[in-house]
Amino acid sequence: MRLIAKKPCRFGGRQFYIGEEVPAQLVIDPSLQERLGVVSVIVEAVEEAASHIADTFTREQVDSMIAEAVEEALRSKEGAVAEFHQEEAVGYEGVVEVPVRTEEGEGQKLVLPMTPGQIITALSIMQMTVEEGIKEISEVKEEPVLILLHAAESRKTIKNAAKEQAGKLFHSESVFNEACPGNETTDTTTEGVDA
Repeated sequence: MRLIAKKPCRFGGRQFYIGEEVPAQLVIDPSLQERLGVVSVIVEAVEEAASHIADTFTREQVDSMIAEAVEEALRSKEGAVAEFHQEEAVGYEGVVEVPVRTEEGEGQKLVLPMTPGQIITALSIMQMTVEEGIKEISEVKEEPVLILLHAAESRKTIKNAAKEQAGKLFHSESVFNEACPGNETTDTTTEGVDA
């Protein structure tokens, strides 16, 4: 490394003028003096090349590091989604009453009894991309989660996916409740149905 004076300066009791080389051992912090505009630091080409080579990676190393990072991100996301599907949140058991407004009328409210796990599931879906959310909704089997998604989500595709999934669940339940030979009584209760 060579130091060249850009201004008249004094180091180690010696005077240096513009263009003169300043011995590196006389300057305590060459980078500071360079930022102040007192000297120019000239790195020899061999030193500079060696430092750049030491800091670079091959294309294969970069591709490998990117693939590992993507794999790790996907693994951690799958684990986080699985944790969201627990029935009860850590440290709290019971049911939370969640008030939601219905679309049918102004001011009408519906109170959903939900477990903390159901609330967490709904909130996690709301934070996903549309594609991820639709895929996750197709696996939801709990009516309160779907109702909350439909009522609280602002994205129309997610709202529609929640409504469609609820329709599928109700259709499959009604098939089980239909009268079959030897089973004349059916349960036709529609309490809590979001029509």
